[in-house]
Amino acid sequence: MALQSFALPSPMRIRLLLASWLGLVTVLCLVWMHASAPSVLPRALAVLVLALAIGLVWRMPLWPQGTCLCCTGSQWCLGQGPLALEQRQELAQLAVLMDGQSWILLQAKGLQSPGRSQWLLVAKAANPERWPDIRRVLYSSLAAEPQNIHQV
Repeated sequence: MALQSFALPSPMRIRLLLASWLGLVTVLCLVWMHASAPSVLPRALAVLVLALAIGLVWRMPLWPQGTCLCCTGSQWCLGQGPLALEQRQELAQLAVLMDGQSWILLQAKGLQSPGRSQWLLVAKAANPERWPDIRRVLYSSLAAEPQNIHQV
């Protein structure tokens, strides 16, 4: 089987999406504060929680720009660029956490650091013409190894 490579979406887009969601939460929090006129402690706590959430989203460890999820037929790996054969990070385990039909959230564990896992997002928008292929390769490889499928 030839190397199958699927580009992961831009990490900046993910951060902007999460920042937009936090912006909505901030607006709702400000409306609540204006309507209910809480004391100083709840206001300070709300501002502290929002600042912490924004800091966490911005510092969230995501994959580098241009990362691709690759399948060699027997091994999943991450690489820079579609055919980065020498710069691949082989994955020991790949599990589906959520399938949103137009996106799939995966949990990947590398061979070099098996105790540490990384979340990956494969989105239809990043590869619309290859989306059916991505799903087929992903689910057929996981079905061959049932211990890698996340138990719901």
